[in-house]
Amino acid sequence: LPLKETPPPSTRPDTPTPRPAVIEHQRPLQRYDLARETDDTWQLTLSWEALQPDREEAERFVHVFDPATEEIVYQSDGYPRNNSYPTNQWLEGEIVADALSIRLDEALSGEYQIGVGFYRQGDDGAQRLTAVNPDTGDVFADARVLLPQTINLYAHR
Repeated sequence: LPLKETPPPSTRPDTPTPRPAVIEHQRPLQRYDLARETDDTWQLTLSWEALQPDREEAERFVHVFDPATEEIVYQSDGYPRNNSYPTNQWLEGEIVADALSIRLDEALSGEYQIGVGFYRQGDDGAQRLTAVNPDTGDVFADARVLLPQTINLYAHR
């Protein structure tokens, strides 16, 4: 029997979702997947594309928050792939899949929004990188891309 070749994890997604954002004109979010694993845990995978080499490192942030109060109930900051793959190592054209396990076991029941983006550390602290809707040219407020899918903690609690 011939062996079926398995593509490496950094290949272009087969069924990309519409690009909701491009970060600093060089890092489009090509796709995201959000799936419930348990009552209080979700798996989020973000697939970013490197349009050009990045000379400076940028860190990714993921915030899960109450949209009414902006209270953050989950936060992950760091390089993609479990803080192991700085953006200045990405190759042009590469798709970087970044999987996170979001645990919300201490969050109150409710519906939560997910915001993602990148920032750089500088002399004046962290500076978020501009996020733009590629279809309209609109700049996202707070340089934070809001994913259209929300996390609902009403069910199964």
